[in-house]
Amino acid sequence: MVRTAYEHLKKWKARKTRRPLILRGPRQVGKTWLLREFGEREYTDCVYVDFESGAQLSGLFSESLSVDQIVTGLELYAGHKINPAETLLIFDEIQSVPQALACLKLFGRDAPEYQVLCGSSGEWVEVFDLHPLSFFEFLTAAGREEYVTLLRESRYDLTPNYRQDYIRFLKYYCFVGGMPEAVGAFAADRDFSAAREAQLRILSVYEQSFSKFAPCPASACCGTASPSS
Repeated sequence: MVRTAYEHLKKWKARKTRRPLILRGPRQVGKTWLLREFGEREYTDCVYVDFESGAQLSGLFSESLSVDQIVTGLELYAGHKINPAETLLIFDEIQSVPQALACLKLFGRDAPEYQVLCGSSGEWVEVFDLHPLSFFEFLTAAGREEYVTLLRESRYDLTPNYRQDYIRFLKYYCFVGGMPEAVGAFAADRDFSAAREAQLRILSVYEQSFSKFAPCPASACCGTASPSS
């Protein structure tokens, strides 16, 4: 799947002065996939840490440490030395460990040679918002990249010939939406049922997130009346 945000990450990597970059966006929008895809394609080595699924490295950030101490801990975790010029450090779900989020300032201020991608905000980091797939990205995923090219090159002498196709795919986009899982399910076989199943799975993930981060009283949400005195 092609994401335009990938080009933003390439520009970030190419800069001589580089701060840790946070890829910010709602759940299921494709942040983890994009981070890992970028690491695998653009770097010799990639050290991936998911702070939400494992607490193994949380203790590494529990005290005020130096970059050298943090990198040593990451090297023990990865099982090899970390070369700042060739290694991408990915801190996924970093908001789960506020101390780790605060440590990004150390990398941005004291050790800019390390290349760090992750997910929240702060003074010494950059933030890039990742959104669901745009219509252009949807067309590309659906195998209609030439339609995108016509619009980007302002080939309005040719676009009228494909007017009905543009309308048809816009209707598809309105139904499927831009969440990567739903788009991928639809693009494989033009299967609306598969896209709908993906949408329902995404909604389920959001519902679980609501209950995890904002639990509400049973009496308010479940219609359970409190016992009378």
